Amino acid sequence: MKASEAFFNIAKSHGVTRVYGNPGTTELPLLDALKKFDIEYMLALQDGLCVAMAEGESLYTRKPSIVSLHTVLGLGNSISYIYTSLKNRTPLIVSIGQQDTRHSFHNPFLYAKNDEIAKSVVKQVFTPFTQEDVPRVFVKAYRLCVTPPFGPVAIVLPMDYVDSDIKLEHKKENYSVKLGVDEEVVKSVAERLDQAKNPAIVAGYELDIFNEHEALRKLAEKLCCDVYAEPLTSRCAFPSDHPLFCGDLLPASALLNMTLAPYDFVLLVGCSLLLYPYTVLEPLYKKSVVEITYDAEEGFSRTWETHVCDVGWFLSELTLHVKKRERERTQNLKYSLLSKATSAKFRMGAEHVLYQISKRNAGRAVFDEAVSLSPILRSFLGYFPKRYFSARSGQLGWALPASIGFSLAALPSLAVIGDGSFNYASQALWSASKYQTDTVFIVLDNKGYAILKSYARSRNMEVTEEEWLSPETKAESVANAYGVDSRVASDLDSLESALDWALSGKGPKLLRIEVDTTIPQLF
Repeated sequence: MKASEAFFNIAKSHGVTRVYGNPGTTELPLLDALKKFDIEYMLALQDGLCVAMAEGESLYTRKPSIVSLHTVLGLGNSISYIYTSLKNRTPLIVSIGQQDTRHSFHNPFLYAKNDEIAKSVVKQVFTPFTQEDVPRVFVKAYRLCVTPPFGPVAIVLPMDYVDSDIKLEHKKENYSVKLGVDEEVVKSVAERLDQAKNPAIVAGYELDIFNEHEALRKLAEKLCCDVYAEPLTSRCAFPSDHPLFCGDLLPASALLNMTLAPYDFVLLVGCSLLLYPYTVLEPLYKKSVVEITYDAEEGFSRTWETHVCDVGWFLSELTLHVKKRERERTQNLKYSLLSKATSAKFRMGAEHVLYQISKRNAGRAVFDEAVSLSPILRSFLGYFPKRYFSARSGQLGWALPASIGFSLAALPSLAVIGDGSFNYASQALWSASKYQTDTVFIVLDNKGYAILKSYARSRNMEVTEEEWLSPETKAESVANAYGVDSRVASDLDSLESALDWALSGKGPKLLRIEVDTTIPQLF
């Protein structure tokens, strides 16, 4: 058996059905074995897009997907995408082709120290020592991927190794990781919650990764306390239609502290307080805080009381120990949003546009790269389990290909992206057309880099009007070139009919909407 065959034989037994990539000569010996195991090769036109598409699939399946990169060149093109999967805590196996080892002494064409280049953006890099190790490194990488915190693991595969005959055969063996809970810690946290006069919960992306929304809902309802989403959350931290949900925290520590000032105890659940830009005060300064997380890296990065544990188990035990509270709630976020949408209507404001999108989006998972308009998008489209995703890294060009991979896995998706963001990943439209994914791409066109203009207005006013902050492109023309149907909505008269077209039936479709170009106050 060829080492490449043994590799995909064990991959198939772990549930792998697709490999994403853009191949080169060094990968052909590996990929030649795909057809024997009924594994599809999903082509993208740029290496980084393959990574995001693979991540999109993994976001749905919660299992590692495989991406195949062409030597150091494909790795270089993909660094930001791999980094995003690391920050998103998404399990991926990143296979990197390597030159034939029999002439590596001579530093041949396409040869590089791939392990050194990749190691800063993955959990670990494995290179087989012998040809027999080729299938074994898959097992090692797979197991590390699904050990919390989840994330990408790289494998460097020399082309002569994968093309070699080997004798060892491997079968899938079970592997599991289960974190525990300290009962005494649970009781201690319960006592502090009971003693608090006005506690609050800050929930984060881990709850969506590990399907713990129900456990948090039961605790929040028993405490009858306010629940916030972490700053710049990338997934559904808490269902946004729940009456206890109070919205997102802002990422600046000073603003975060102001929001949480009324509360005398804060429970951080499966979150990470991403901060930007810098403000003077430390986050949660002099606040009584306890954090629970699956993520040891998050745990040792904090100075307040933190417990690395099974978050769902901890929440369930905590719910049993805390006392039930009662109080009235008068908050009406829906009325406030409707008022904002109405006032923005005649200027084609983002509030009105996103309100119209929210009325028509029937269950599509939302991939958010609206950037300057993301806070408004989250307010109107909301958070629902496994239905909201963005890049924790802040990368542009991720949402479009990730939404395609998600649709390939099973479910329809909606990518809402800025006009600037669209140009980082427009080649992915070819894959959407090729594989006829049920994906809708809505490009909110505010004629430039609004988030940079907003930042400049607060700190560097003189560059706000520079022409290099206002590139204008026509996304619909690009979409047509790649075989994706497209339309444009430039005013109120065309908006509703265009949205009806985009969000009915199946994709792929692209709609560019010209929205208000007023610079938002974000900083």
